[in-house]
Formats: sequence, C-alpha cells, structure tokens
Amino acid sequence: MATESGAEIKKEKKPNFFVRIGRWFRDAGRELRKTTWPKGRDVFKKLGTVLIVVLFFFLILLGMDLLLGYAYDALTSGIAAEETGGTVASFMTDMFRGLAASGGSGL
Repeated sequence: MATESGAEIKKEKKPNFFVRIGRWFRDAGRELRKTTWPKGRDVFKKLGTVLIVVLFFFLILLGMDLLLGYAYDALTSGIAAEETGGTVASFMTDMFRGLAASGGSGL
C-alpha cells in the first residue's frame, strides 16, 4: 500500500519478449485444438452456393451495364446528329471551336 510519504509501489516485472511470443503461440495452438472444423462436404456445398450467388449478381450487373451503355450511346449520338449532323467526336470538335472563337467564355 502506498503512503503519503511517496513510497514506491512495486511493479510486477514483465517477462521478456520471446517468452511472451512463446506463450502467444502456445495459447493460439490450444484455441485451434478447441475449434470444430467443418467437413469437406459442407465446405464445397457452401462454396457452390457462394459461386452461384456471385454469378447471379455478375450477370445482373453485366446486363444493367450493357443496357445503360446502349442507352447512353443512343442518347449521345442523337444529340450529336441533331447539333452537327455527325458523330459525338464532331460535336465535341465544333463545341471547342466555338469556345475558342468566343474567347473561352461560357458554354
């Protein structure tokens, strides 16, 4: 017990680094022995389920990407055809020429 006179409290000395590492590995090994591991059959069954779900969502996202890409291309090529009578590239070229002719102000 510490007194008001400033007596030091004894600290419990820590074991050295290598002893602590050894204890950690020993305790980890004990915990791994307590673990119940699934059978191979269960692992492959769950793996199959995961692969099917991933494939399902991959196909949904791929379909959405393709549909939105086609919609975007249809919209942008329609705008370019109306504005310049050509492609998106010619529309962008004409837009930048107009911007340069106006001194770079306003779009």
